[in-house]
Amino acid sequence: MIALEFSRFTQSLPETDARRTWTYYLTKGWIEAGDDLFGSYHQMAERYGAEQAERLIKRMLKNYTRLVFINTGKYEVDHYREYSKRIASRYDLKFEEISGSPTLVAKMMNGPWDENFIVVPLANQLYTKIFTKVPICLIL
Repeated sequence: MIALEFSRFTQSLPETDARRTWTYYLTKGWIEAGDDLFGSYHQMAERYGAEQAERLIKRMLKNYTRLVFINTGKYEVDHYREYSKRIASRYDLKFEEISGSPTLVAKMMNGPWDENFIVVPLANQLYTKIFTKVPICLIL
């Protein structure tokens, strides 16, 4: 069970298939920033050693089946697509590429929050068993 507690602001969460199909998403921005699990590999390897870092990532990806590269069409994608394919292959994930746009992110930040969003009002909790069997509480 997961408890997401939003104590500082109202939060909107996109209603996507990621929760149902254990999908890991990558974009150019996340790849460049190293703001993803795979970008953290080098930090983990420095701290725990390469073998342990690899085990940690595999454990974190245990339930994931797909890696999806989101192509927004706003940049040259070959480098980012190939990086995503290598990561998918390395961790035995099915690679997919989808077209994306900033619309979902803009709606998540500014609304309107329609049927494609789960809205959690300020100081409320959202419980779900979809993500994991381990109890987690994330306070934002």
